[in-house]
Amino acid sequence: MRSAVLVLLTAMGLSANVATVTFDGPATGVNNGTDYVLPYDLTVDGQPVLADCYDFFDQISTGETWQANEDTLAQADATGMFAGNLTGYEMVGVMSTMSAPTPQSQIDLQEAMWNVFDPGAFVVTAGMAADNATAAGEIAGFNFSVVRYLEPVLPPSGGVKADVAVAPPQPFVFDVPKKLEFTPEPWSAVLMGLGLVVVGVWRRRVS
Repeated sequence: MRSAVLVLLTAMGLSANVATVTFDGPATGVNNGTDYVLPYDLTVDGQPVLADCYDFFDQISTGETWQANEDTLAQADATGMFAGNLTGYEMVGVMSTMSAPTPQSQIDLQEAMWNVFDPGAFVVTAGMAADNATAAGEIAGFNFSVVRYLEPVLPPSGGVKADVAVAPPQPFVFDVPKKLEFTPEPWSAVLMGLGLVVVGVWRRRVS
């Protein structure tokens, strides 16, 4: 798995990449009462990605496609894109790697992530406070090289989407291991294919 991560990082390049992103919808259908929460299914340059959203007040609709800068934290910080709120991006980067195995934990983690950039959007619950504490405690020494941020490339017409004159598409964050969940490793696929061939031959001989 580690080698696959390194290959993917190399393939994605060391400089900022303008990616074509499509929002395919919420991955699980968990709702906090008014809004769907993480994780979300995206397609990034033709590849399925499981990602988390970190801005509550922007808007997105299923099937919408847009352009986004796909950056690591170091790349974006070097260009000044995260200037003024580096800690916020660090927080959501760590949160994107955290586990949320139940619907309530998904809601807590999502609302904690939304509150990072939109403070006060949600009343802090015990679960959200625990997520905040965990993320803050893991920032030091955290390997941000496996985290990708998808910041929308805003059209020139006043910073709004070309199709809807309201808010830009929402930004998303994902970690490479989550992306690899949707990408079978080549040798795994080869071995599976060989296994199916062997089973087919064995069944033919038995019958």
